[in-house]
Amino acid sequence: MLFCKKGKKNHEVLLQIGNFICIPVLIHIKGMLFSINNCLFLIEIGIKKLEI
Repeated sequence: MLFCKKGKKNHEVLLQIGNFICIPVLIHIKGMLFSINNCLFLIEIGIKKLEI
């Protein structure tokens, strides 16, 4: 969530593009376990928003 809260643009891009940008960017910026968990959480939110 830290990466996601840094800027609305980053948050929107991660939600829209999902694992294509989310996984490499978060793993690169944060630690691996924390990043992957964050990424899956962001993808989940993105999928739920797209479904609604």
